[in-house]
Amino acid sequence: MPWLTNSTASPFTSPIPARPARRVPSSADDVAAQTVTIRSRGEEAGMIYTPKTKAALELCFRAHRDQRDKSGMPYVFHPFHLAEQMDSEDEVCVALLHDVMEDTPLTADDIRAAGMDEPVVEALLLMCHQPEVPYLDYVAALAHNPLARKVKAADLRHNSDLSRLDEPGPEDFARVEKYARALAILENESVGT
Repeated sequence: MPWLTNSTASPFTSPIPARPARRVPSSADDVAAQTVTIRSRGEEAGMIYTPKTKAALELCFRAHRDQRDKSGMPYVFHPFHLAEQMDSEDEVCVALLHDVMEDTPLTADDIRAAGMDEPVVEALLLMCHQPEVPYLDYVAALAHNPLARKVKAADLRHNSDLSRLDEPGPEDFARVEKYARALAILENESVGT
């Protein structure tokens, strides 16, 4: 492997342009304002790091660390991907924790104990789909909560990306069709169920 010698650069290293320096925010309001400024300039903001989002990151990782998604990838990549698209501290927390109560033994009380406040917990409770509730009714019910609505829309878009699967099958295509109807509900489009 020629790239292991000192005479040739590694194929895994290439110049990465430096990001502009950012002022270190001193509060959650500063984080939100800085994120809006970055996004308004067309820059990618990435993850918002505050004590609360760090607690959500830790809880998300511990809750999902041994889980795999449908393609065999570590499940935790999914909530991390959603969280990086969010614009506020609460949105990041909901994105990180959106499947914790549905897919793990953790409860709303566990999430509160990790430092999450009621707006986050309320959105997370709405995002727990109860099997007896028709899927599109569940989506319509959570659409009234701005936090749950934004995260669920990002969740549906990511879960509709069939490039994540090695070999999508008929059930995957059917799921994407269902998710398109759900996204239409979240975007206030008229959809027949």
